Amino acid sequence: MQEPSQAAIMVTSVAFLLSLIAMFAAIQRTIRGAPLLVYEPRQRVPWGVLATSIPWFCVLLAIAQAIGSFFPQAIETFDEATGSMTPEEFIWSGLLNSAVMIGFTLLAMAGLAITLGADARDLGLPKIPSQLASDIAIGFSACLASLLPIIAIHYVLNVIFEPKEQHQLIEMLIEHRSPQLLLVGFVVAVLAAPIFEEFAFRLLLQGWLERREDELLNWKTTERNPVENQPLHQGPVSSYADLPVSEAIPQPQDADEIPNPSSRSLLFGLPHGWGPVLISGTAFGLAHLGHGVSAVPLIFFGIVLGYLYQRTHRLAPSIAAHMLFNAYTMTLLWLG
Repeated sequence: MQEPSQAAIMVTSVAFLLSLIAMFAAIQRTIRGAPLLVYEPRQRVPWGVLATSIPWFCVLLAIAQAIGSFFPQAIETFDEATGSMTPEEFIWSGLLNSAVMIGFTLLAMAGLAITLGADARDLGLPKIPSQLASDIAIGFSACLASLLPIIAIHYVLNVIFEPKEQHQLIEMLIEHRSPQLLLVGFVVAVLAAPIFEEFAFRLLLQGWLERREDELLNWKTTERNPVENQPLHQGPVSSYADLPVSEAIPQPQDADEIPNPSSRSLLFGLPHGWGPVLISGTAFGLAHLGHGVSAVPLIFFGIVLGYLYQRTHRLAPSIAAHMLFNAYTMTLLWLG
């Protein structure tokens, strides 16, 4: 087993220290009875179950690849198709995949706006620039707070199961260390993948699951445009609390204070909003099957990302957390 470099040890030590600080701050807020994030309500998303086919396709594809790994002939066939890929071919493939993921996300968001009338809040976009900066800070804090538990889970599972397979990007970077491959790795893992996956698993899947849960609970206050003939808000706002009823759904500030209007729930006994978080987080982890034991800790990380979306209903916090986590992983990989 290769010994880690001094630079890798230093980066890991700093990351662990920051993670402990973030975890301590989160625990302190919990002890004081304060929510980790203030809940920001919104009206139901306009898309239906058809939009969730995108993340579920990713999950089914990962499951099929994981099942195929148990059959030697399937592995041999896959190796014949991908194992001979040269670094140059991998670079172009990575750039193409990144362009496809980002382009598809932008086109899909435009399609939701044009065909279903989805507005900026439906699409998880920030209202003002200062909100984007705040969302990035929230995402970074959440990533740091969850970093130690994720690494601990991953380490224990690696010791127990000693998996042989890894992500193709990781294997390529280990075998062929070059600045070009590193750059492409960062484009794929740190830029394209977080944008596409957060759009698919948080906005599309979790957004629809939240809508479905509110429909099952007969939760009237989240229906779209609940107040008719209400003038639209004009001008900038400092928070969604400043918006009129047509744009800010009247609910308590903390989701935990919302009374359960019915015994029906998306998942039994869970508070409002947590069923969609757990389902989208689990789906996110399952979409990474076949990457060693990564699926298990990534389920935990997916739940963290789902919590960020459930509280803010914006994509920037979860994308920022996802990007930082992948950047940390890629940095350690490059440093050895």
